[in-house]
Amino acid sequence: MIIVMKLSIITINFNNEVGLKKTIESVVSQTMHDFEWIVIDGGSTDGSKELIEQYEQYIAYWCSESDRGIYHAMNKGIMASHGEYLLFLNSGDYLYGENVINQVVSLLKDRDIYVGRINSLGKNNASVEEQADFSPDGILRKLTFTWIPHQASFFKKTFFDTYGLYREDQKIVSDWWAFYNSLVMGNATIESLPLIISNYDIEGVSATQRTHAMQEQENLLKEHPLIEVYYNFYRDNLDIVTALQRNCIVFLLFRIYFYFYRLFSKYK
Repeated sequence: MIIVMKLSIITINFNNEVGLKKTIESVVSQTMHDFEWIVIDGGSTDGSKELIEQYEQYIAYWCSESDRGIYHAMNKGIMASHGEYLLFLNSGDYLYGENVINQVVSLLKDRDIYVGRINSLGKNNASVEEQADFSPDGILRKLTFTWIPHQASFFKKTFFDTYGLYREDQKIVSDWWAFYNSLVMGNATIESLPLIISNYDIEGVSATQRTHAMQEQENLLKEHPLIEVYYNFYRDNLDIVTALQRNCIVFLLFRIYFYFYRLFSKYK
């Protein structure tokens, strides 16, 4: 009999033994262990597999085999999971403290997505606590100019039934697209959590990756021309948009615009 748990933690890894060890230590040290942990390794040859084997008593399911990339591995984790909510804590990311899971589980109610804070570690391990603003305008600003921290996000598993699995044709921004597609183009619900969930090393994102990410975003938006127009206008004319948002009539027009766009998207 399959037991549905409140939370599944999904960790993916490929040849990152050092980062994986940090992640593992943060998970096994939790004061609460009533969660499912799934580890998807891409066939590592650097000792990662042997490290996973050392801790397999804590792991509900794991595999070490070649895959088609990050998002294919994450989708494999989703398919193997049984939790009501899913947290993607990939190798190199680690939970902020030993009591994080104990604190967060009781806060997961009925929203599609819950997002806590992350502790961003910059140069010399300088700590920057990311703040959460999930008002409609806050979501747009984050998804246009910054980001929503994926490693501090808890997704209801049924979210992926509604909006689909991560797009495997993208290498970097499928998590961004999951947020944008569901929160801007769809009707997903989101709520902030008053907790720091995980530590994240912001030095790990290179300039090359940021350039590639921007190109992937542009390609995804081109698949939805009406959204692309809105996204580009918002990005390039923020002062104008901010002024217009203070006008109730204009704000209502924006809501009508997105209502008909979503309706059109369902039947095209």
